[in-house]
Amino acid sequence: MSGNLVGWVFGNVGQTHLYDPEWRPASFDGDLWESEIVAVPPSRGLILSWNAHTPDWSGIGFRISVQIDGVWTGWVPMGEWRQVFPIRHPDGPIHRDVDTATWSGIADAIRVRARLTPSHRDENPTLHRVIVATVPVSSDDTERPLDASDEPFDVNVSFRSQMDEDPRIAPRICGPTSLAMLLAIREPEVETRTIATHAYDAVHDVYGNWAHLAAVAGEHGYAAWVEQFHRLSDVEDGVRAGFGAIVSIAYEQGELAGSPIPRTNGHLVVLRGRTADGDVICNDPAFPDERGNGVVYRRGEFERLWAEHGGTTILMRPDTVKPT
Repeated sequence: MSGNLVGWVFGNVGQTHLYDPEWRPASFDGDLWESEIVAVPPSRGLILSWNAHTPDWSGIGFRISVQIDGVWTGWVPMGEWRQVFPIRHPDGPIHRDVDTATWSGIADAIRVRARLTPSHRDENPTLHRVIVATVPVSSDDTERPLDASDEPFDVNVSFRSQMDEDPRIAPRICGPTSLAMLLAIREPEVETRTIATHAYDAVHDVYGNWAHLAAVAGEHGYAAWVEQFHRLSDVEDGVRAGFGAIVSIAYEQGELAGSPIPRTNGHLVVLRGRTADGDVICNDPAFPDERGNGVVYRRGEFERLWAEHGGTTILMRPDTVKPT
């Protein structure tokens, strides 16, 4: 789907899919894995995500190094999963904002490290996948015109409202609620509050860390990662092919007709279909009731707001090997 994905797999993680990254084999040397140097299209940022199994009191820490304008950076902390002591981000050319790294200049190569933290019971976590989505300097962001072959579709995803949860966190858990809706397709009894607890990013005090949401999906037997798209039709193609998609939008008052909240600097919804007119069908967890079940947003408005927020999308598909 996107040409800016780099993916690694550790051991047997099941059959791949048409829209997966081109997986590279990877393995640990003791508790450390360091990737090979990978050339990437000229880029100005990246998002790193992963799928893993982490026993109690264990964790995985991730670092990245980037070649910018011909010079390699040092190793910069880029992700903490479960019991990992956060490391202060050093001053330097890479700026980290929760789950996204950006920099001035042009990068053309990356490398990644992961270090395991065993639990006090000497149980090692298991890393299944690491995925890097780079943010290109330039791209074709022209939406493909819809034509007669773009038939309407609507995937049945049971609705949940984030407002049904603990009022102390309800306004903050659009991401975990969206993920719980997709997980409930295979696990109807999954609890939204449990997903919120597992996805919580204590380092940044947020429930909407994109990489953490993908990691929780991985713990429930999905191949999941964060990707930035330029065309909403590409995401819709993935949904029709069997992927779940959580998309991120941001807007000011009056910019999204029918929205239950007047403005937001970041909101996650489930994209589940397209109408005959090309409008977008979503499950929007911000609705307090069933009005959010299959709510339809105007395509022009929704796509612009999504694209201006980076086109960020969490993709997930059932894995053929469920982590143990």
